[in-house]
Amino acid sequence: MAGVSARLEFNSAPLSALLARLHDAASEKRPVLDAVGGILEANTKHRFETGKGPGGASWKQSLRVRLFGGQTLRDHGNLMASISYQVTDDAVEWGTADRRARIHQFGGTIVPKGPKGRLVFRLPGLPAAEASGDDGLRFARKVVMPARPFIGFDADDERDVIDAVAARLKAIAAQPPAGAA
Repeated sequence: MAGVSARLEFNSAPLSALLARLHDAASEKRPVLDAVGGILEANTKHRFETGKGPGGASWKQSLRVRLFGGQTLRDHGNLMASISYQVTDDAVEWGTADRRARIHQFGGTIVPKGPKGRLVFRLPGLPAAEASGDDGLRFARKVVMPARPFIGFDADDERDVIDAVAARLKAIAAQPPAGAA
């Protein structure tokens, strides 16, 4: 090195052991990724409880909720229960394989498969309908579904993930060196 420089060498067994543990922890990512997956799954399920998407925007209430109460996207809880995550050696993926997820996440228009077809759906519990023997069936040429995003990574998720990684590193740093009693 030309010019002015300084060099500090140290021979500290505890510091060397700490650096070795941190290096080993960095090469074994699965435990951290598993923690991250658990956080993202829990945060996504929490969005169903609050009715808010990533970033905090409230979902438009469903017709069922407006008419009968309850929570949007939680009639039976199947979509929320389907949220899961998978960990590989260097990544975590979370989401759902539920076939209804796409229309709820992105919104869209549902139309019948045939050109003359109609959509059929049931709205149970209409007081006037039940009194008249109405079975609650309704027919439509199309249904427009608003987007109600639940999968996403926002500032709250980022903070939770950073906190989990920091906690993991702190726990590793707090471990006594191998062979220390």
